[in-house]
Amino acid sequence: MAQQTALEYELLDAQSQLAQAQQQALSQRNDIASQKEQLNNLMGRPTDQPFDVAGPLVAPPVDITPELARELAFAQRPDLREAELRVLIADKSIAITEYGYAPDVDLLFDYSHSNSDLIPDESLYIGVILSWEFYDWGQRSAEIASDKIDAHQARIEVEKTRADIIAEVNSSLRNLEDAEAAVVVARIAQDASTEKLRVTQNRFNESMALLSDLMDAESDLSQANDDYVNAVLDVLNAQAELAQAMGEQ
Repeated sequence: MAQQTALEYELLDAQSQLAQAQQQALSQRNDIASQKEQLNNLMGRPTDQPFDVAGPLVAPPVDITPELARELAFAQRPDLREAELRVLIADKSIAITEYGYAPDVDLLFDYSHSNSDLIPDESLYIGVILSWEFYDWGQRSAEIASDKIDAHQARIEVEKTRADIIAEVNSSLRNLEDAEAAVVVARIAQDASTEKLRVTQNRFNESMALLSDLMDAESDLSQANDDYVNAVLDVLNAQAELAQAMGEQ
């Protein structure tokens, strides 16, 4: 304005953007302070203990093949273990019901001693009694048939659970691949916006660009930075989704 290279509306626009940025910075500082207090409480430290988190926001790489991811999921997923346990219970139920067809065997043993002249001095009796209910009107056969149906359904549920796990793991891996590719794109856009701002700043200093051009370049860089942060967060979320699909959480 002093050099008469900017109009009044451009000054007001710049002041408005500055006020918005200051308000956003204040809100973010307050959020960070609240989150630090919550973290201190969770870790059993004094609420107001200061600390800083070092390092930029970078998603650690995940190097895992689909085959290994599925194997880990089969070994760790509780829903699959539960389905396999139902199969074991159903098989045990069949064995218990079939065992009812076996006859009951009782062994009898008796020994007596007498001083009477009318009966022998000593006597020993050994016997075996077998009891078997031949006619149960089909009750046991019906119970076995019902148990076999339950076992068959339990095995179907195991296969369905395994198929669902494979689909979930594969989907999580694809989502992670897409998120990681988006980070590369966001990083390139961030570098391009940074270079654009540098060139525009130099041109503005030489009176070869308008203030509005400079502000647009700054806005583009701010948006590119936000897009990069969101892309990294998407990768972290995709990694958490994959870990959950593999039963690690």
